[in-house]
Amino acid sequence: MPTACGRGGGACQGCGTALACLTNGACGLDPQGVWKLQPISAQIAADNNGSSWDADNSPPDVFVVVGCPGNPDTSGQTLSVESYTPTWSTGGCTATAADLLSRGFGLQVWDEDTFADDTITAALSLTGLTQAHFEAGAVDLNPSGGLVSLRIALQKQ
Repeated sequence: MPTACGRGGGACQGCGTALACLTNGACGLDPQGVWKLQPISAQIAADNNGSSWDADNSPPDVFVVVGCPGNPDTSGQTLSVESYTPTWSTGGCTATAADLLSRGFGLQVWDEDTFADDTITAALSLTGLTQAHFEAGAVDLNPSGGLVSLRIALQKQ
């Protein structure tokens, strides 16, 4: 779809990177547009319900598993990062805007350990994405379990 719209011979207006010119001549979110959900940063609680995350008192080895609707084969996991404030540049999954708007997505945050991984959050199902999230290019999650915050980038593919 074009990246600029004009109606009835009027001047074109730029739709920006997140929007497209729809068939009605207005800028909007293309329902069939494909988007990548990429965990980019988090803040983890200083302890795991009063205990250390790891036996050697080191920070947790945090990884995120993201599941997108309509594309179970593209569910993605980040690499683990030992930090209370991890950042990532890989992982995530893709889905259409329509699926993300209507069905949301799932995720879970973990602490990787040698024998058994600790859950930082329970499995979460996140709904309520809006066009504003896509235009902002990110969604921020509220605290859950040992997770203080998590930012997920929304990248148009």
